[in-house]
Amino acid sequence: MRIVTSGEMYRIEEAAEKRGVSRRILMENAGKNIARNLANLFPDYKKKNICILCGKGNNGGDGLVAARYLKKMGAHPSVSILGRIHDISPLARENLSRLKKLKVRIHEIVKAEQIAEEIKNSSILIDAIFGTGFKGEIKGLYADVIDLLSFYTEGRRPSVVAVDLPSGMDADTGKISSPQIRADWTFTLGLPKKGLFLHPGIEYAGNILVLDIGIPQEIIGKGWLNLLSKEEISGFFPPRNTGAHKGSFGHTFILAGSPGFTGAAALAGTAALWSGAGLVTVGIPESLNTIMSVKLTEAMTKPFPETRAQTLGLKSFKGILEFSKKVDVLAIGPGLSRVGETRKLILKVIENINLPMVIDADALFALRGHTDILKRRRSPAVLTPHPGEMVYLTGKSLDWIQSHRIEYTRDFAVEFKVITILKGARTVIASPSGEVWVNPTGNPGMATGGSGDVLTGIIASLTGQGLNLLNASKAGVFLHGLAGDIAREEKGEYSLVASDIITKLPQAFKNVVL
Repeated sequence: MRIVTSGEMYRIEEAAEKRGVSRRILMENAGKNIARNLANLFPDYKKKNICILCGKGNNGGDGLVAARYLKKMGAHPSVSILGRIHDISPLARENLSRLKKLKVRIHEIVKAEQIAEEIKNSSILIDAIFGTGFKGEIKGLYADVIDLLSFYTEGRRPSVVAVDLPSGMDADTGKISSPQIRADWTFTLGLPKKGLFLHPGIEYAGNILVLDIGIPQEIIGKGWLNLLSKEEISGFFPPRNTGAHKGSFGHTFILAGSPGFTGAAALAGTAALWSGAGLVTVGIPESLNTIMSVKLTEAMTKPFPETRAQTLGLKSFKGILEFSKKVDVLAIGPGLSRVGETRKLILKVIENINLPMVIDADALFALRGHTDILKRRRSPAVLTPHPGEMVYLTGKSLDWIQSHRIEYTRDFAVEFKVITILKGARTVIASPSGEVWVNPTGNPGMATGGSGDVLTGIIASLTGQGLNLLNASKAGVFLHGLAGDIAREEKGEYSLVASDIITKLPQAFKNVVL
């Protein structure tokens, strides 16, 4: 699904109007779907006090249509128009007239104090104040109302649903004005807006739901920036052949582990198995073989010569090279250590082994100052840095990377000819051709040690099973986040650990692989 800027969305709506899909129709569809999705989210919506805050533009008009449908569905919404009613847009005014016939409570707000009681008593707040055209800062009445909202809901926060964007967010940059509205849900209309996936906007958008408003797909077209979806991912998985055997689903080879970091190797290997690999071998320093044999039951271990620090060293390269001829994919990095000789081995493996490769963790650290070797690889590779790892890969500051997540991940992938996954809230996946996908799954509970090792195992496993590395990366990121979301439902975010993600992979696969 395409992600757009405000300008792109405006041009798409203009094109739809020329094809007979007027803005009146789009507003009607938007309001109807806002009401229906609100009812799905809150099954007891008829018993809740729903306060709809409407601005003077068409975003406010969407809120007025939603109020009409909610009223017809048996709810009891109240509408507060911020400003004089005679100043609202023509389309909004038209829908206000229709709403009045249903005897919905409508308030004209010219002073913030007028809305205090509505806010105090609300269970659900619908933010329909500003739309994609907002730029600059919130001032005057709007700022006073948002300040009042924060004051009266402290300690008793209602559920906030934003229409298209949380009011005060820049649709293109994710910049947030002050004061601001923090949404629990954002019902973005037609297509998701870029600012929803950039910092700091990510922190204010809450859960994002894209609502169809009736724009034909041929008008939407294709763009370089897209949102991953269940429908896209499910298409990557053909039915398994009834005559299949373990060799049919690939042999995944993972170089991982060092003293104190055997868990990283175990998590990556186990995740690869739980993601459907036929065979998994974890290559480890020879002195760790006994403990790894205990940690891994279904996966095999392959001990290699080690350094004095009990890490993989250059003496192991020949054996790794020979064994790589028997497997389908190589993952390298989880828990390998940053010992100097190990770093030299990692660089030699990356440059010389001709297999699809997943490069993570300590292997990313080894690439610091040596990223040009990526351009010399003959087989595809994917790098999976979190923002901190991107810092030492590139020399950019953390703040800069976070505020340029989409563009810089794309630039890096294109320059070094590798698939690049920048992990974090709304993980970004970029291809060497310049296409980018943003992942909607995942939650803060997954910010725990070992979570990245699990992702490495999943992507490697899917690649070994026959998915091309780009599709394996997209599917791996989506399924990893979905498994984390399923785990959160059971355990919450505070107690979630990396192994919980693994144990929820079967449910994630069942949900996606049709």
